[in-house]
Amino acid sequence: MVTGLLSFVAAGSETGWARSQPALPSSYLSLRSLSQPPTAPQPPQEEPLLRPGSRGPTVLKLQQHLERLGYYTSPVDGLYSAATAAAVRDFQRQHDQVDDGVVGADTWQALSIALNAPAPIVSVQLPAVTPPSFTLLQASSPQPPPSRLWLVVMPLVPLAGGGLTYLVRRMRSKDPFASSESPPPPNPSP
Repeated sequence: MVTGLLSFVAAGSETGWARSQPALPSSYLSLRSLSQPPTAPQPPQEEPLLRPGSRGPTVLKLQQHLERLGYYTSPVDGLYSAATAAAVRDFQRQHDQVDDGVVGADTWQALSIALNAPAPIVSVQLPAVTPPSFTLLQASSPQPPPSRLWLVVMPLVPLAGGGLTYLVRRMRSKDPFASSESPPPPNPSP
């Protein structure tokens, strides 16, 4: 509906019909401008020529771009100093331009391309990974049970040890063959 009205208004104005009619409100004209296709995009604004001694927000922008790309490491201050000129020359050399340190249209275009380029794929050579080596745990096999002779002789060892201890003590006493019993007490006479 709006499109038909707008085309009618536009056609009437071309034939002179609209001159005899009362003036249309301005809202109709604004609707007409909305129904038209958008205009072609404006070309990007040219960046100014920058050289040593320049200063301002454009130099600040240049320094930020060069810093982002890894060419500029000094303070970003908006002054086109010797450090900025050196970074520009490095950038120009890397991008096959005349490395004069002056930022013109070609350098701005190369900067724009470099900033919008996808990140390069860098191949990294990793050291070879060796699988871990494992040493198998050797479980010891149980020892065979002792022989029957051993089972008979082992209980006798403490008895033999006790007997030897008894004999050594007897030998050290005064009379080795005397009985260890004390003599009976004398009988009291009645």
